[in-house]
Amino acid sequence: MKENSYSKGIITNPELSTNYVDYASISGRNDDLVLLRFFVQLPEGMSEQSRVLAKRDFFCKFIDTLCKSINYYPKPTQEE
Repeated sequence: MKENSYSKGIITNPELSTNYVDYASISGRNDDLVLLRFFVQLPEGMSEQSRVLAKRDFFCKFIDTLCKSINYYPKPTQEE
């Protein structure tokens, strides 16, 4: 039986900081990757906090999980 990647547990990094986010920017690319950037508003202006680059499929699963966890399902908007 093949062992899955979670069977040994999740290794956490206590050195990582937790960021508060005011704004997110999402950029799709032509190579099936998506760049997600997080920003916070400071008196001096917007400050980038972190970036995540992953395949589109990852973000689709991530969005499904996020929607389920907060019980929010956005309605599709009509294109004009």
